Amino acid sequence: MFTSYGPKPPVKNYGEFFTESVYNLRPAIQSEVIRPPRHVCQFSDAVKKELRDAKRPRRTFGYAHTPLAGPTEFLHKRPRVEPCPPPAKPFDPCVELRESIPKKPDWKPTYRLPLSRDMVAKTKMKVLSIQTKEPIPKFVDTRHGDTVILDAKSGLANEFVLKKSFGIVPKYIKRYEKSAIDRHRAQLSAARGAELLAHQSKYRWLTEEERADILRKLKYNFDEAMHEFQALSVVLDNQTKIKRKTALEKTLNELEKTIFTVESLQKIVIVLEPQDLYGP
Repeated sequence: MFTSYGPKPPVKNYGEFFTESVYNLRPAIQSEVIRPPRHVCQFSDAVKKELRDAKRPRRTFGYAHTPLAGPTEFLHKRPRVEPCPPPAKPFDPCVELRESIPKKPDWKPTYRLPLSRDMVAKTKMKVLSIQTKEPIPKFVDTRHGDTVILDAKSGLANEFVLKKSFGIVPKYIKRYEKSAIDRHRAQLSAARGAELLAHQSKYRWLTEEERADILRKLKYNFDEAMHEFQALSVVLDNQTKIKRKTALEKTLNELEKTIFTVESLQKIVIVLEPQDLYGP
């Protein structure tokens, strides 16, 4: 049972509220929570010492340290001010640095050798050889007098037009043209030699009329074979139809390759038969 004195124990569920039990009247023993020990860094003393040592060299910055006055200078007016030095004697350079005039028997004139070159003429030639300084090209872009230098970096000067090589064909293009011309001449000479050899031997060149006639006949044969191939039956139910279709596919492939070869080659050499060489 619950009494009206003191705080009521919390009810966990309704079953405990309606069911009396001795265990419900027994106060619960609260377990003591044992916390782990607080973490203490083992380097804290070293870090504090390092901070103090790092601040020590910088304590000399700022105003210089003024020594304190001694007991004898207590409340004296301007005790640490040193007196001014005594005024120096006036210095006369004409009197102090003047040398004594030698007497007549002691004086001997100094003899100097004449110069082997004319310094005046040398100076004149040096001045005449100096090139005049050319003015820097620039223009004023504002009304306050701000100027901009006209050079390659400004992008306003004709850099390539002012070059000495402007309008001249570069050397590498000339070399390339010469090599291309030489290559073309070598190809022409090789073709002429091959044509001459073919005329002299059992080979000869195929003319354009013969080449066009061969192409026309090959295309006609290709169209005939394609017509026969398209007229085949869709259902291949025996070996005859299968062989017929295979033979037509092989013929079409060979004709297509031959047509491509004849069209792609500009020069075709054919072998002469014995009756063409020696006559009938």
